[in-house]
Amino acid sequence: MKVAKFKNVALFATSFFLLSACSVDSEPDQDQTDNSKQQPLTSDENAPILDEQNTDSEEADNPSLPPAPSPVDVPVDLDDSIVESPSTQEDLTPNPIAPSKPPVVDSSADEDTVTPSTPGVTPEPAPEPNPEPEPTPELDTSNHYKPQLLVTWQLQLQGTLNTSYDAELYVMDLFDTSKSKIASLQSQGIAVICYFSAGTYEEWRSDASKFTASDLGLALADWPGERWLDVRTHNVRSIMSTRLDLASSKGCNGVDPDNVDGYSNPTGIDLDSSDQLAYNRYLSEQAHNRGLAIGLKNNVGQVEQLADDYDFTINESCDRYNECGRLDVFISQGKPVLHVEYRPELLNQPSAFSAYCQEFVDKQFSSLVLPRNLDDEYRLSCQ
Repeated sequence: MKVAKFKNVALFATSFFLLSACSVDSEPDQDQTDNSKQQPLTSDENAPILDEQNTDSEEADNPSLPPAPSPVDVPVDLDDSIVESPSTQEDLTPNPIAPSKPPVVDSSADEDTVTPSTPGVTPEPAPEPNPEPEPTPELDTSNHYKPQLLVTWQLQLQGTLNTSYDAELYVMDLFDTSKSKIASLQSQGIAVICYFSAGTYEEWRSDASKFTASDLGLALADWPGERWLDVRTHNVRSIMSTRLDLASSKGCNGVDPDNVDGYSNPTGIDLDSSDQLAYNRYLSEQAHNRGLAIGLKNNVGQVEQLADDYDFTINESCDRYNECGRLDVFISQGKPVLHVEYRPELLNQPSAFSAYCQEFVDKQFSSLVLPRNLDDEYRLSCQ
């Protein structure tokens, strides 16, 4: 009887101990509670798992096993009265499954896959303004040679060149005059105007092969080997530009382009006055672009339209054709009229020549009487 009482006391003490342990373990540290949501529980492999449900199931499935002894029937030694509690409370009471956490958005993901909380469009940076283009430098055409009124001059295109005359300006052939000769005259303070035909083909010129059959018109009467040119073609203009390059490279002060009045002559080409004006202005522009002065040769019919574009005029026989009055527009602009007449009869008539010159001196023309071949056979000057 005493033994039974002792056993009951021991069982009661053991139960009290277990209840106390459960009470202590049921209030885990707050830090451990938080960690249980993040980390899975681990159990000691050696600790016994006390699961009544599993025990009952095992007994039901195995009827051959003896029934579990009642606590009253289990002999208890005083030294064994303290029953070891399970290693952790979690082994006795199953833990609830921790709620799953929301997925963590990787901040390094492509921004296109992230939906912003406040939708909006990121403004594109304003484009930088385009720099203003630098202004195209204008060609300085103000420094080219400009002959003055009443300038003294000489015109020779054939024969041995005679430069002994007291003249401020010489007109000579572009192709036949050397660069050294031009430089020699300029070293003496003499200006050199280089002559070439801008309106006719000359079969003896070094660049004659560059012209095509479509460039050519009728032959010039009394001038063998020459034919009128179609000054509207690109090829003709290109050749003339090359001639202006030659004048520039030789150091000419200016140019005297001849035969620039084809529209008023029987050329065999359908040229009109507008074609001629366009071509003559082209020549003027190209000459000035190269720093060359340019003279208008004859073409009295377009003097009024072209005086502003040219630096002087060279006229042949305006007295013979009663056209000298039309050249006054150049004089009014302070530009010289270089006038020549072919009147060999005046050679032996000093008085007639003196009277002849007075008219042109009064008009401020720079007038000469020369041989038609311009070969320096003779020269009479009104100055």
